[in-house]
Amino acid sequence: MNIKIRQINHHLSKEYFPYIVLSRSDQRFPLEQQKSFKFTRALCGLAISMNSELNPSETVKYITDGFGDNGLDAVYYNPNERTLYLVQAKYNSTGGQSIIDKGDALKFVSGVEDLLLPKYDKFNDEIKSRKKEIEGYLLDIHTKFKLIVISTGSGTLSGEVEGVFEEFLAENNEINTTSNFSVSTIGASEIYTYLSRGAISAPIDSEIALHKFNKIDDPIKSYYGLIAGSDLVALYKDNGRKLFAPNIRVYLGDTEVNDGIIETLTNEPDRFWYYNNGITALCDRIEKKPIGGNTTDIGLLDCTNIRIVNGAQTVGSMAVAAASIPDNVANAKVAIRLFQVHEENHEESKTITRTNNTQNRIESRDFVSLDPQQERISDELAIDKIIYVYKSGEFVEKGQDGFDLTEAAIARACHHNDVSYSVIAKREVSRLWNDIEKPPYKLLFNSGISGLELFESVKIFRKVEELINDKKANTMDREKLFATHGNRFILHLVFQNMSYSRVQNTFNTNGREIEEIFAEQYSLLYRKIEKYYSSSVLGSLFKNFSKCRDLAEKVKE
Repeated sequence: MNIKIRQINHHLSKEYFPYIVLSRSDQRFPLEQQKSFKFTRALCGLAISMNSELNPSETVKYITDGFGDNGLDAVYYNPNERTLYLVQAKYNSTGGQSIIDKGDALKFVSGVEDLLLPKYDKFNDEIKSRKKEIEGYLLDIHTKFKLIVISTGSGTLSGEVEGVFEEFLAENNEINTTSNFSVSTIGASEIYTYLSRGAISAPIDSEIALHKFNKIDDPIKSYYGLIAGSDLVALYKDNGRKLFAPNIRVYLGDTEVNDGIIETLTNEPDRFWYYNNGITALCDRIEKKPIGGNTTDIGLLDCTNIRIVNGAQTVGSMAVAAASIPDNVANAKVAIRLFQVHEENHEESKTITRTNNTQNRIESRDFVSLDPQQERISDELAIDKIIYVYKSGEFVEKGQDGFDLTEAAIARACHHNDVSYSVIAKREVSRLWNDIEKPPYKLLFNSGISGLELFESVKIFRKVEELINDKKANTMDREKLFATHGNRFILHLVFQNMSYSRVQNTFNTNGREIEEIFAEQYSLLYRKIEKYYSSSVLGSLFKNFSKCRDLAEKVKE
């Protein structure tokens, strides 16, 4: 056993063993085997600690390792990231074996698929007892899934093992679009590095090179200027989520805002600081080093206990972009403000954090109010005393007849004969109005749509939602996931089986009730999915453009 493995073992036994209780069935095994069980479960706890702010005593409740675990040794949901972590741990007392072999990788992936389908009968009581909790995560369209393999083994993954994970990701993610699933491996070297640097609470001390900087002494000592994108990414890669203050959201992955950040880095890295709001960080102490003299072109700042309180999405997006366009990220500059506020000054820290994350926030929806078509639609409906709300901050009061932009956009997207717009409405509805000068927005809201037609679409949307909610209340497991995640696709099919009379400003159901059309299309779509996509994770399926287009063709057949 090498020195690193001994130190890892010492940490695991000291920090995690006191909270791990072996079951009666575990205690039937020899003592050496029982000790191995404890180390495996301690690794699970460590994996959770590395991806959260939980201490060892809090991680044990999420450990599912044991007989019948179906390859899932821990299941943990991080509410800040809206990510479900699925862990497989492999303990090796010497650290000489590879991180994971193909057989274990296949078992892990199979277990993940069984959980997400879901097939709870294939799991032990530790997972079955959390069925309602896990179901909530599966029903949430915003949940992301991260598979983690943690091992005291060494080396890199074999080509066979990489192939297993790549096949799983290819099945559940769509190329160049949302990645709801990811895989990461934590080997002995990563564990040792993490432990040697300290837990998440350990402060981050670093030198920051600030370009075109300036200083303010009162009322709070502060520096502001530009930081190179490559320096920022390096700081993030070295420290991960530790870099962010515990009371703000960490990097959220693929969102409308983050996609925009990456697009700017891809196309206009030299203009990045013009377009981006920048970063705000607090430090216990900031001292400028003598190097550089009195010039303000560049200064080297010695910062202790750095914590970013605003700009997590910028930092995370730059790190993602650095993997594919490192030169662009290196050439980009980011505006940054550094305030000397000691962590123990809780009130000042909280005030700066809160105000930086709440004041002057403008979202793409705010620009919708600039579109004259929205005002026209609102005026048309007002004649019939129907309230249409399209400006941020306004709402339809209780008792009023009306609807808002979100309902209108979803109804219009699902009404379109291309199912792709329904997929956008499912993935992230705000992308429907992300740019009011081009599609999809221009296809959905233009001079060809009347106010009454829009309202009729919304009423059908609401009716279908009622019917779907009835289904969700009376179905279980996979069909419940189908009703939840397939709602926009189902609405799309209902619209495709209706026609619109512009003379009467009403939809024509050809003598059939909406309930009848809904029941027919709901059943048809579910049969097609069970025939062609029975092994697909439904939360991903209905956000996958190519698969949804294929399904739409199969339904037409």
